[in-house]
Amino acid sequence: MKKLFTLIFLSIVSVTSHAVPMTWTESIAFEDVYFSGGKDDGIKKYTYTHDITNDGFHPDQDSVLSYSLSFKLFDDNSGDGKEIAVIKQAGYKRGDRVKISFDDIELGNSSLGFYSINDDGLLELTIKRKKGDFILASSTITATGIPEPAPFILFSVALVGFSIAQRKRKLG
Repeated sequence: MKKLFTLIFLSIVSVTSHAVPMTWTESIAFEDVYFSGGKDDGIKKYTYTHDITNDGFHPDQDSVLSYSLSFKLFDDNSGDGKEIAVIKQAGYKRGDRVKISFDDIELGNSSLGFYSINDDGLLELTIKRKKGDFILASSTITATGIPEPAPFILFSVALVGFSIAQRKRKLG
């Protein structure tokens, strides 16, 4: 009876152990990314890539279930007050149109973004100036998912083996 209880308990631990969520985060601080309407100064479009493998994500083993993006885009205080950017990620044809302020800008996710992150741990983003001039200060991706279950399963199997060996020692 104890053996059956132990096997049931370890099976439950094994199944639920890989359901423990994990969070992977990458923040990028930018220098000199200035979007401007002028011909010679600043840029009109900027593309970069977040890489959550830097925080321990393994694309061939782990799974991302959700992610969020946060940006710090702020006005250069030129006084026009009408700064607008378009932020594109995989899966959005037009991108998300955002007004620039001193607050963080939060974006949701896309189905192709999920595919990209789960495939190789990378998510490419493009920020395009639509109106006004502003500065890109930082960008953060926070992904939540399930880490690989193999270590937990191996641990559970080892515990079952130890309990069986101990039981045999007591009987023999």
